[in-house]
Amino acid sequence: MVKKLAVSQYSHGRITLISLKNKEAVSSFRPVPTKHHCSSAVFVSDDLIKASHVFLRTDRVRKSLEPPYAGPNKVLSRTEKVFTVEINGKPTSVSIDRLKAAHLFLDDFPSRSSPPVHASKAQRSEVVTRSGRHSRRVVHFQSSPFS
Repeated sequence: MVKKLAVSQYSHGRITLISLKNKEAVSSFRPVPTKHHCSSAVFVSDDLIKASHVFLRTDRVRKSLEPPYAGPNKVLSRTEKVFTVEINGKPTSVSIDRLKAAHLFLDDFPSRSSPPVHASKAQRSEVVTRSGRHSRRVVHFQSSPFS
């Protein structure tokens, strides 16, 4: 016959002592600190950091033949992760992830003080070929002489 041990055979103090030790042990548990395995820095182009103008990536489904970037837009201020860019005359904060440096030539921005240059009549001079034939240069995209 199997003899069952009654709880009364153990002293009540011993059970309380064991439960208190277990409670103290469990309360001393602390979570293990997390580890960041990918601590590599994100690459940011030097051109983007120094750029005066940037292109803004269009983050939506584009129509056919629609360019992926809009701009160039002027950079007003910058922080490590956010640039303030002038879009449609208003300052807008944009994440650096959506930006691309714009490499512009000074010729792209015509000076406002100089008047537009018109084709001079000196360009319409006749050319004489080796055989002696006189021919005029064809100027494309010019208004009709009859208008």
